[in-house]
Amino acid sequence: MLALVTADVEANVDNARMRQICTLHSADVTRLLQGLVAKGALVQEGQGRWSRYRLSETISSVHKPDDSKHKGGSSEHKAGGSEHSADLLGQLKGWSRRDGLQG
Repeated sequence: MLALVTADVEANVDNARMRQICTLHSADVTRLLQGLVAKGALVQEGQGRWSRYRLSETISSVHKPDDSKHKGGSSEHKAGGSEHSADLLGQLKGWSRRDGLQG
């Protein structure tokens, strides 16, 4: 699962990257990645030590820039655009006064 998430978030993954984020031996990482290729979850690009793996087209990524619900221009949580920002600011000021904090 970690290999799939890494390939999704970082656009691809390789043996060295997997060894940075887990405790598997290089040979075990190779078997893991090759197993995900065999199952159709990852696509291998390159050969040998230069192999990189990306998500298969059959796997849906939530991090594709084209359809991200968190893109800069359309986020409902942008600063100044949130319906909750004024309420939150008021609560923080209230807590600061009540707790003797300067704000």
